[in-house]
Amino acid sequence: MLITKYQEIKDEEIFKEILKKYENLIYKIICEYKTTILYEKEDLYQVGMISLVKAINNFEIGKEIKFSTFLTTIVRNDMNILFRKTKKRTGEVKSLDEEISNNNEDFKIRDILSNGENIEKKVIHKFEKEWLKENLKQYKKKYPKKAMSIELILKGYTFRKCEKMLPYGRQSVSNYYNHFIKYLEDIAIKEGMK
Repeated sequence: MLITKYQEIKDEEIFKEILKKYENLIYKIICEYKTTILYEKEDLYQVGMISLVKAINNFEIGKEIKFSTFLTTIVRNDMNILFRKTKKRTGEVKSLDEEISNNNEDFKIRDILSNGENIEKKVIHKFEKEWLKENLKQYKKKYPKKAMSIELILKGYTFRKCEKMLPYGRQSVSNYYNHFIKYLEDIAIKEGMK
């Protein structure tokens, strides 16, 4: 089985062969999703290919399940998550060619996908940064005093340096940080991420 071979030796040619072999299954699954108003088929295909990479890396050989069944489940779950998150927005069109700015760094999702490094980790990392940035903005509105220390910590300052820069002690900085972590955990649970 190709998956077994790949997991043992991590050969790029075998990896490409697996991608080619399951490409049609990805197309078949994305054709089940009729809501192409929000996403182009090519964008859904890219999400499907990311799911395929995830499936290759997480498939357990010893289990009594076919890889195609495992892959189908992963792709459908990822598509459902994508559409669920999109429902929360107000009909804005998303594309892999859309530019995203983050800390004076402009990039397209397609740029991340075309790089040969671990695609899944890069996409997840960019998503997490955007998610953190958005939730920090909301946190700042609710708790402006606490947010000052959080911003410094996220920039790499230690609690001790924050204490010297802010009008409150290290224990308060630590408490605010713990409060922010709890705030993020609650949001993650509400959004079904945890």
